[in-house]
Amino acid sequence: MSTFERSLSGLPGLDSMLDSIRMGDNVVWQVSSMDDYMHFVIPLYAQLRKDGKELLYMLRRRIKAEGRDAFYVFES
Repeated sequence: MSTFERSLSGLPGLDSMLDSIRMGDNVVWQVSSMDDYMHFVIPLYAQLRKDGKELLYMLRRRIKAEGRDAFYVFES
């Protein structure tokens, strides 16, 4: 898969605004409730499954435990 290959989010308006999501993009949402979170995640998950792609979920509790003063490095 090409680094710059576009993937759809499952939300056409978001795809239009972002020019889709590309491999390597960081997708970060700050929401007030789990309902707000699910509004984004359910369509994204459905779209990625349809396209045969994986969704990796980073554990919030680990990031919360380490805090904002830590650096997070993800290897490809």
